[in-house]
Amino acid sequence: MKKNSFGSIQEQVDSAIRASIVAGTDEQASNGEAGHQEGRHRIHTNSRLNDLLTLSRKAFPYIKSQHNDILCIKDVTVGHINDFLESKAGVCTPSTLRIYAAMLKKIAHCVNHFYNQKLDWETGLVVPKGRMTSSDVRHQAQAVGNEEFKLIMAQLKGVGSKAAIAIELTARFGLRASETAEIRVADIRLDNSGKWGFGQISISEKGGSRVIDIVSDDDRAFVRNAVEGKNPEDLLVGIKQNAVERQLFRAMKSAGIMDRFPSSAMHGIRKLCAQKCWDEFRNEGYSVKEAAALVSKQLGLGFPPDMHLLGRYVANMW
Repeated sequence: MKKNSFGSIQEQVDSAIRASIVAGTDEQASNGEAGHQEGRHRIHTNSRLNDLLTLSRKAFPYIKSQHNDILCIKDVTVGHINDFLESKAGVCTPSTLRIYAAMLKKIAHCVNHFYNQKLDWETGLVVPKGRMTSSDVRHQAQAVGNEEFKLIMAQLKGVGSKAAIAIELTARFGLRASETAEIRVADIRLDNSGKWGFGQISISEKGGSRVIDIVSDDDRAFVRNAVEGKNPEDLLVGIKQNAVERQLFRAMKSAGIMDRFPSSAMHGIRKLCAQKCWDEFRNEGYSVKEAAALVSKQLGLGFPPDMHLLGRYVANMW
């Protein structure tokens, strides 16, 4: 091996990945270079670079922990890669495992180019089926706590992120990321309508729409501030769902809490809202049955409420 061949396996891999970023080149042209490895190591975007680094920091510490005799990345075989993928089969969806496998092949190309090696992590690669569905991953998500939410919002507001409004809509009203991205100013009423007299937000759904009641004067003040200066046809947030989720990921990473929410951070914020609403309704004297109906309606979980499903959102159904 050459160049940065010293240091931990992790450091070796990170060096190879970082050296493969090639700004301003065409990805299709690189992938179309026929008959040889040239170009297959190239990384064309910072988001792709970060994805590869993130996976690397999951895979290679695990491999090292299971095979302490491995000192150099050149000694990592496809068998070691298969061991890592198998270790994730119980907590990942089949789709995620296929993405991991493709990314690990890319990492091998980066290592081969940077260190002039001939790693083969494709021949004999076995991608396990995975035993989690997308729904399982979402429902397994841990609820974001109040202090963690404050850290997230501080990061988002500190950089002027448009996602800050979307994340706060989710925390206050239980909206999905896709729903926050589709709300228009015209969908909002800040009059005395709604169950509590603070206004309503109309959410478009397949086959119709549902109406969310604004619960408090504080929530109405937040929405009023968010719509200020916007026209009725304007989108309230102004960025798409994937941009919201990317900026949330960056904020959690900057705040040092990403490891606590590996599966679905946005879903964890919906759970924060669900518990908050439950507590408020119960403190106002609503019965368990009545509170369940109100929270289920707020989160768009259907009516009559499915208590088993609702229990995945509200940890303490007192």
